Amino acid sequence: MPNWSISEIKGGLQMIAYECSWPGNDGYSAFELKKKLMDVKFLVEDLIESCPTFVGEEEWLHSRLMEKLKK
Repeated sequence: MPNWSISEIKGGLQMIAYECSWPGNDGYSAFELKKKLMDVKFLVEDLIESCPTFVGEEEWLHSRLMEKLKK
């Protein structure tokens, strides 16, 4: 199994989000950054749809959604 660094991937995405929200960026630059994040979101959604469903997945998703709602 390849050793993908999820923390590096998340870090890169967080940097894009930070730059997008930085007040020094104009609307055009910020929108281009947001489009990059949206492209990643759509890709991930498509990839998840192509994956099988696993035992315990529904419970994990429910738990994750509950954590998100608490924020």
